[in-house]
Amino acid sequence: MSVVYCSRVSVRQMGYLSVVVAYVCGLLLTGCGATYPVLAKVEGALQPTKLSAIKSNVFACSNSMAHPEPSEGVQVYIPYVANAPGYMTIRTDGFLTIGEEPFFPFGLYHTSWAGRVHEDLRQDVGAVSDAGFSFLHAAMDTRDGAVLELADYKGVWLFVANNDVRGLEAMIKQFPQQFIIAGWLLSDDFNSPPDNPQMSPEELCERHRLVKSLDPYRLTYASGGAPPAYELAPYRDAVDVIGIQSYPISNKSMRYQSELEQNYSQFCHARQALADKTLLANTQAFRWPDESARYPTPAEERNLTYAALMNGVNGILAYAYYDGNHILSQSDPVLWEEMIQLNVDVQQLKQVLVNGDRIELITEPCSTLFNEATVHATAWQWQDELYIAALNTHDSQTLPIQFELPMLTYGDLQPVFGADARYEQGLVREESRITGQISPQAVHLYRLSTKPVQ
Repeated sequence: MSVVYCSRVSVRQMGYLSVVVAYVCGLLLTGCGATYPVLAKVEGALQPTKLSAIKSNVFACSNSMAHPEPSEGVQVYIPYVANAPGYMTIRTDGFLTIGEEPFFPFGLYHTSWAGRVHEDLRQDVGAVSDAGFSFLHAAMDTRDGAVLELADYKGVWLFVANNDVRGLEAMIKQFPQQFIIAGWLLSDDFNSPPDNPQMSPEELCERHRLVKSLDPYRLTYASGGAPPAYELAPYRDAVDVIGIQSYPISNKSMRYQSELEQNYSQFCHARQALADKTLLANTQAFRWPDESARYPTPAEERNLTYAALMNGVNGILAYAYYDGNHILSQSDPVLWEEMIQLNVDVQQLKQVLVNGDRIELITEPCSTLFNEATVHATAWQWQDELYIAALNTHDSQTLPIQFELPMLTYGDLQPVFGADARYEQGLVREESRITGQISPQAVHLYRLSTKPVQ
């Protein structure tokens, strides 16, 4: 169950919601085919101009409008930053790219609005970068130029939530040339609560169009919950990127049959609802504000992460480096070290994840909220190898697993990360079948050659 952490609710939205809504209401919106003023460069200055040449395909509430191509002769202001190779954009299969290079983000939320703003945020950007992360979601205002300069220098891409009393429009106009801003948060918890969502698909689309009218070259982002508890499919084309929150560990508001199975189910349902939409996994790296609550263990964090990867997410944006009360590196150094290593592991798998063909090896319907824990397996075929990930969502029982290989392979299973004890080994190949047992919460990761030995 994707449930909002108490310190996330409303405060972020309050900084820009009223201003944006008021601005939207002031526009004569006639549907997704309407045209809007955008920023154009006129004699070295930024001035609004009407680009009637940009038609419905630009503001159609779909991925296609992330980077509109204006008609010949229309001069659109394109931010220039010397240290950046190009805008972050979206491939047709939903994966992000920077220029021609695929980008698989593994990053963190930072709820800076709750107490670590400006210089504190700047220090945290440095700390996150020094730990090897290159993606951060943070709340900022128009005084955060120094934060953006450091992020640009360090190569930390940003999804920015507005924290300026003048609204998101002021942020966009303040930082038109800050290339390191990859996108803007339009709504947090957009489809929550389930019986009365904060935003309808039409309202989110409307906000998306407004932001694109001001900044057509950067992405829009919204985060919410997954089916079956939350409606998701109608929001598919309302923004460029959707984040799915999955925070089951020690969540006292929900009594799951299996916390890890619930996590797997969240991303299974989300991927089905969103098809090839760009989907970021908001995995749990915090403790709920209950005296008996705890952080995920390293084993649980690996399971949470690989469950998302096995369901075809396009990146990880974990919650959180700073959650409004705690800095992860200080409050749980062991989990922080696991997050660092998971980032290293995922980046080593980047080409497999973004260019491989994903194959479900155990094909069953997505589980319900109260299904029992079980085993799962997924493969990616890339170049001359088949990569196999398998995991057990049970907290205390070792479970058997077996599945057929999806293609002809050669040789024995080879652990992807060698002797790394963080990944359990022990599955074996019996001709075209993989069999064995998986310990509680464990993750297995192997590769097999698909090329005959010469």
